[in-house]
Amino acid sequence: MSSSDTQHQAQSFRPQPASKDGNQSGATPATRECDPHIQHGGSMQYDSLDLVLSDDHGNATPNMKSRKRRYISSAFTSRKRAAMACDFCRLRKTKCDNARPKCGHCRHHSATCVYSENAKSSAPEDDGNTDVIQRLDEIKHLLQQVQAQTEPRAVPPTALGQNPLIDQAPAPSLSEAGSEQEAVREDSGRMAESFHATDPYDSPYRAARCEAIVRWPIFKDWLSEKETRIESFLHEADGLAPDGDDIDQPELGPLWRPLPLDQTRRDPRGIPGPVIDEEDCVPLCKGFLSHVHFRNPILEPKELMSYAKEVAQNGIGWDARSCLVLAVSAISCILSSKEPPLEHIQNCPTHAPTLSDRILADPGGVAEAFSQAAKKRIGLLGMSILDVECLFFMSVYEKLRVRPLQSWFYLQQACSRLKSHLMSRNGGSSPTDLENHEENQVEQRVFWSCVRSEIELLPDICLPSSGLDSFQYPEFPSPPSATSDSSSDPRAGSGDSDFVPANSQAQSWLFFLAEISLRRTIDANLRLLYGKSEPYWLSHMPLLMKHHAQCEEQISLWYSHLPSKLQFSNTAPKPQSLSFYLESRFQDWREYILRPLLYCALHHNWRQTRPQQLPPVIAAAHIALCAHLIPRAFEHGRFGGVWLLCRRTFTCGMAIIASVISDELQGPEDWVDLCRLAIRFLAQWGAEARTVEAMRRVLEGLFERVLRSPKGRQAC
Repeated sequence: MSSSDTQHQAQSFRPQPASKDGNQSGATPATRECDPHIQHGGSMQYDSLDLVLSDDHGNATPNMKSRKRRYISSAFTSRKRAAMACDFCRLRKTKCDNARPKCGHCRHHSATCVYSENAKSSAPEDDGNTDVIQRLDEIKHLLQQVQAQTEPRAVPPTALGQNPLIDQAPAPSLSEAGSEQEAVREDSGRMAESFHATDPYDSPYRAARCEAIVRWPIFKDWLSEKETRIESFLHEADGLAPDGDDIDQPELGPLWRPLPLDQTRRDPRGIPGPVIDEEDCVPLCKGFLSHVHFRNPILEPKELMSYAKEVAQNGIGWDARSCLVLAVSAISCILSSKEPPLEHIQNCPTHAPTLSDRILADPGGVAEAFSQAAKKRIGLLGMSILDVECLFFMSVYEKLRVRPLQSWFYLQQACSRLKSHLMSRNGGSSPTDLENHEENQVEQRVFWSCVRSEIELLPDICLPSSGLDSFQYPEFPSPPSATSDSSSDPRAGSGDSDFVPANSQAQSWLFFLAEISLRRTIDANLRLLYGKSEPYWLSHMPLLMKHHAQCEEQISLWYSHLPSKLQFSNTAPKPQSLSFYLESRFQDWREYILRPLLYCALHHNWRQTRPQQLPPVIAAAHIALCAHLIPRAFEHGRFGGVWLLCRRTFTCGMAIIASVISDELQGPEDWVDLCRLAIRFLAQWGAEARTVEAMRRVLEGLFERVLRSPKGRQAC
């Protein structure tokens, strides 16, 4: 082989390195048999280097080392052939066997084998894998959170990374991650949305609550920032009226005797209360039939008296019968205090039961003793109608003690158990299929009593409903049958039926039906009128006026269809009679439909619109109604709606003060006396309920500030 052929082969094998002076080297090309390995710094490493430089005759030249250093230069190392050694072998300067995915040295030393020359080509694939893994981890975390929230509280939630249902499941392959991951992402998004926190006070009744008035813009400069942020006097009472604060005791009349404040806060084991005497159950149950049963005739008098006599003879048991007697006795006890007499017993005044001096001396303490005994038996109740009655009357007792939250809790238990009882009957079949017609009647009355009580408390309690009102139960309650007469029962005494005379029973039944229907009608108007809140009122004043006119026509139509015994004339009905309570319902209805018009009159800019849009006489009608309702509140004794009556009195007082500080309306001439009456009424019941005391403090503070202001002095 000639010298020119040798040079031609060497040039085709590798590029010719440049010399230091920039000229081409004239060295004789050489053949090379080696495997190059790139070091960490970018230089070349030769484990076996056989670089032979030949002359024209093929003999090696003496300057082999100097020329070898020239070949290891930037021009030589920039060749296009990719090096195959991994990073770990480069760092250790060892020969790499190029095994994939892990070379021999990396496997021996348990090191991570990375080939840097493929980093750019594999980067998109690594990023995609990382994104998929991250999203799967997020989905796994969401699923574990959902599982922890849905598990019972008694079982601790599964720790992250220890869930066998998730950790042991096979990971989805990359080929399945496309469509399945999107589906999982949508499902997890829906689950996260379902568990998203919402405003607990948000409901269609929010603008109808008395707390909404303190947020009216007209009171912005008159109330503190804390007061304008009140959402519920019931749930925020501890912060508005702390336990350590002294509660002002008003000057009480001779017939008024408040009970201790919030006895549920006290430890029942601290101070021993009165002892229950089983002999008192019979007269107390008779008093219940005379004082309470006429407004809510859901019990069978003969059954109640038989249960009471059984307790008096055999002692208090642990069954539902004894629990019902205890709850009824507690209600009768709390209503036996020296308050204004109940006018409805005028038909049979000689039949008023005689109670022991021990009960008359401390009616609140004895009533609490009966209620505590009933509460001990509530945990043993089931889902029968008798069990539901026990819970319902415990709810009535808590309302009489002005403890609305406790009343709501018992009512929710009654509604839930009643739903379960109805659903257990062949999937909720019609109760007309029952063989026992008398039991069917009691079931109907219990159902509608629970519905009415829940609808009554729902707008102001700020808690979700049990859903009993939407239950498929088309039967309207039937009146008691003739077989319910106590005289036909040999277990009842000869005088038991006299406590529920026939004429009084018919009248109370008509009142029961009328109040159920009226309460549902008022609730429908509340949802329609207050579901849009205050900004909607300002932009739809003609619609408000039209709705007001229609409601007034409906009220007149309602009144014309009432039985003559329940109608109330222009003269005030007798206090605490059935017509008296029914008139109070109608006044509540009027106040609700007039309040949005008052808001518009107080906050609308009348300089930009015609005053004919809202006649001042309609807005002033609400103020006149409030001035009428405040004194009438004192005519009510202790009854189940006393907490709602306190809220209405607070609303009326705030409305009157708003008319005084407004530039568009004129307040009543006796607004000072009316506000003081409202404050006094709230103070009386605030001695028992901290939530009412919180309302009194807000109203009294506003009244004092307005009274000292120039507008207040001018209005006086």
